[in-house]
Amino acid sequence: MEASRAQLSCYFFSVQSSRSSGLLIRFLEMNIAHFINAVLPIYYYGGMERVIIWLLEALSGMGHKNFLLAPPGTACPYAEVIPVDRVKRITEASPDLEGKIPSSAEILHYHDGYSYKDYGVPMLKTIHGYAWLNKELDRNFNFVSDAQRRVYKRPDLPFVLNGLNPQEYIFSEEKEEFFLFLSKVDWKVKGLHWAVKAAKRAGVKLIIAGNSHRKFVEGYFHLGYLKRHFNHNCLYIGEIGGMIKNSYLARAKALIFPTQWEDPCPVVTLEAMVSGTPVITTHRGAMPELVVDKKTGFLCDTVDEMVEAIRRVNDIDPHECRNHVLEHFTHERMAQEYVELYKKNMV
Repeated sequence: MEASRAQLSCYFFSVQSSRSSGLLIRFLEMNIAHFINAVLPIYYYGGMERVIIWLLEALSGMGHKNFLLAPPGTACPYAEVIPVDRVKRITEASPDLEGKIPSSAEILHYHDGYSYKDYGVPMLKTIHGYAWLNKELDRNFNFVSDAQRRVYKRPDLPFVLNGLNPQEYIFSEEKEEFFLFLSKVDWKVKGLHWAVKAAKRAGVKLIIAGNSHRKFVEGYFHLGYLKRHFNHNCLYIGEIGGMIKNSYLARAKALIFPTQWEDPCPVVTLEAMVSGTPVITTHRGAMPELVVDKKTGFLCDTVDEMVEAIRRVNDIDPHECRNHVLEHFTHERMAQEYVELYKKNMV
């Protein structure tokens, strides 16, 4: 039995210690605890939450044991779920995980970013957004793109680009006569106004899908900016998820994603490309790390450039879009890179 296990694909690294300068440690199966301050799974918007599910799936497929510490109501087939109380203000307080982290856990992957609380186990702390810009970060933090760590002015810390499970998406080479905007519709940094202007100038149909970042302004926003532009070529279909969302992503001629901020690593762009759909976006944030200009989409700096990109969208090969994701942005690649960070942080 031990001989057969030794033949499995394993992870090796050397640990320098005061007792031995060349101790060889073998990792067959790691026991990994994960913490997130949100109920999983999530159906609609929630890129970070979906990324964590994909990470757990890939780690499980690699033979690792996952423990998922998350609020009551969480369910995940790729981890043993351990309910923990939800923290109301995660940016101000660390969760109380005393007695919750299994004794067999070798590392805690903390998915809500900033925390200096000692949980008695090695940690990797992933910052998925920008909530902790003014905090001091130690060596146990990591980011989700090079662009994100440059915003934090910490090029010395590692980053792992997000990945997804391609099997969950529909690939279509044939496209219909519409373009898609899919994001938080009232969050100005997502650039909906650019998408509307570009589609109107290009004379193409734009379908707008997504939720409202702040529910209490949803009615005002829709009755304001969006309502003024509604016509047969500009339609808002509300929040979509699951197979409905995947169908729109696969059928659209392109995803128009005119982000106006330093987007850390938006999953929707990967979802579009794996569906064979090019992405028309900006140079902001991680977009140059995700989209290959004129190969899997277009990187633009102005609305005029987006209009030109819309007119050239048929130059993009849907197969090239999908292959780009299969080669660089799968959940398995992401998991492998996180395992390497686990090992480093356990030294």
